[in-house]
Amino acid sequence: MWRGAFPLFRVAGIQVYLHFTWFIIAALETARFGQCYHAPIWGALEYIALFVIVLMHEFGHAFACRQTGGQVDRIVLYGHSEESLRQTAAAEPGAYIWSLAAGPLVNAALFPVLTVFPLGAVHWRWRIVAPDLFQFVFSLARLSAFCFS
Repeated sequence: MWRGAFPLFRVAGIQVYLHFTWFIIAALETARFGQCYHAPIWGALEYIALFVIVLMHEFGHAFACRQTGGQVDRIVLYGHSEESLRQTAAAEPGAYIWSLAAGPLVNAALFPVLTVFPLGAVHWRWRIVAPDLFQFVFSLARLSAFCFS
């Protein structure tokens, strides 16, 4: 077990750990996100979406590192922040830069996909018909845009 964290799952030989602080931040953020909705469950769904976006970002770093010959065996998620433990086998600057850039590039790829949903929400007048869903799809686009680091 990683210090203060427990194993969540393994993908492609990379063990994902969840640190206990994630639950503290999740409770606080779910309550904060929930204030934007009529039904509080949407706050929990928004935080889960944030978790998935951050995890995809970290896997972007990890897979790029492996592509350049590096070793990655775990990702540890701490609340909103994360740590990918990676070592680049080749000491080439290009390999290191690619590993660093791949995470934000995942978010850059997600942004246009997640922007289509708000456009549809406006077109189909979800603000009136389904206000919580309307807020949620706009939040997803915003979360993807702000997870570029």
